[in-house]
Amino acid sequence: MKRLTINKLGPIESCSIDCSSFMTFTGAQASGKSTVAKAIYYFRSANEELFDLIEKRALSDENFDAVTLKKQFTDHLREKFLRVFGSSWGMDNFMKIKFEYSETAYISVSLV
Repeated sequence: MKRLTINKLGPIESCSIDCSSFMTFTGAQASGKSTVAKAIYYFRSANEELFDLIEKRALSDENFDAVTLKKQFTDHLREKFLRVFGSSWGMDNFMKIKFEYSETAYISVSLV
């Protein structure tokens, strides 16, 4: 089960989508198709990037620990968010996006 939930991001007020390996989006212009596609890309690629970060840090740093990993991954996700979605200045303060990789593994991003 992979599920994307978006609240107050761009033109999307609220949605929840089960994600499969192949999906097609249709709809009116400016209805949120690109926003959903960007969110799926953001989270799906984050999974691989986390494993890359773990591998690099574990091989190069003997003081590698979970606290350092969490901070580095959080910083990476913040920078990636800005690259994918742009500045958060104009976004709703209650914006939240969540991607569930399984019943016990997820990443959630919000402004508050």
